[in-house]
Amino acid sequence: MPRRSSRLEAKRQPQIAPQPKPKTIQREAEVEQCEKNKWTSRGLLQKFAKEAPLDIMLEIFTYLQIQDLLHLTRTSKELRGMFLSRSCLQIWRAAIKNSDLPPSPEDMCEPEYASLAFDSRCAVCGYGPCENIAWECRIRCHKTCARKYLYCQDLLRKLPTWSEGVQEMVQQDVIRFIPRVRTAKEYAIIGRYRWIDKGNANFFIPKVFNSYRLEFLEVKGDPEELKKWCKQKGDEYEKLRTHDIQCRIWHTKFKAQRERENAQERHEKRKDQILSRLVTLGWDAQDLQRPQIMQHPLVNRSKVLTDEEWSWIESTLVEFVQNENVRRGHGA
Repeated sequence: MPRRSSRLEAKRQPQIAPQPKPKTIQREAEVEQCEKNKWTSRGLLQKFAKEAPLDIMLEIFTYLQIQDLLHLTRTSKELRGMFLSRSCLQIWRAAIKNSDLPPSPEDMCEPEYASLAFDSRCAVCGYGPCENIAWECRIRCHKTCARKYLYCQDLLRKLPTWSEGVQEMVQQDVIRFIPRVRTAKEYAIIGRYRWIDKGNANFFIPKVFNSYRLEFLEVKGDPEELKKWCKQKGDEYEKLRTHDIQCRIWHTKFKAQRERENAQERHEKRKDQILSRLVTLGWDAQDLQRPQIMQHPLVNRSKVLTDEEWSWIESTLVEFVQNENVRRGHGA
């Protein structure tokens, strides 16, 4: 028989139930399977890109939209190397055409052009989203970043000691040839100067502006050379502006189409959510598909349905469904 002290010690030990096994094993298996499927699909695509005949591969990928091709290029290093090779230039040009995007300018390669059109990060701060595209300057730029980091056109004449040649460029209107970032009715603050622009505020990228300034300083002493230089820069800027207008028109149409698609998606999602909630309340899904119900103003919207909104509209919709069923002879 054990000693009394041993029995007391055993009695003091709390009876703790064993800890349940973590329920993450199944979740980890699901994640592992998803990763496996993802890499399997990616591996099949890489294998196809390596082994398929070039003419067949080119024919298939020429049907892609430009944004799909851009995302596909970033899938892996192998696909990136393949799609960025000169042999795939035909694919990029076909994809640009499929997307109704104006042809790429001479100073940009097709992948850079696609990135400018469809990426959403600001070139100055690196954050997104950024919808303000300066097609002339080939960058996306937030309006706040333009005010903070770029040179404002209307302030150039207010800073007489700022930099050599600037005032002469302003006086001779040479700055009209320089690509710029355009914003609308913005504050511009540099040093102690501040005002509100009444129309569009134009901002210059410092590196681009200074390159034009240095070229101007080289030719300003020779009237003939200055005239030739202005003619050359004027022709180059005219091409930039023409392409800029084409791209702005395309971007406006693209954003409108994207908004229509998003609104349609929200519209369908709202209908499905309301239908699901009414079915949960006991209504027949087939009866709820009638146009009179689906076209009800509270249903036929592109606004996302929230629990709070549902608490407001639930009684109205239930009453409307009951009245519709009575009218059709189905009963409530």
